[in-house]
Amino acid sequence: MQPSGSSRTGGAKVSSYGMSDAIGPVYLKERPGSEMPTRIDVEVVKPLKDAYARMKFVLKKVFEI
Repeated sequence: MQPSGSSRTGGAKVSSYGMSDAIGPVYLKERPGSEMPTRIDVEVVKPLKDAYARMKFVLKKVFEI
């Protein structure tokens, strides 16, 4: 199963561009440790879950569900 566009973008932001406060500004594709893929997954999923929660809140407010 291939990751979605947002997962690929998030993964690149974390592992290629160093855009994660928790992992830091490093290029990780060259030296992933044994725990690093899990840490990257956590950092990628976090903003997606946050965006989902915000959107769910907004939709509930708009449609008063």
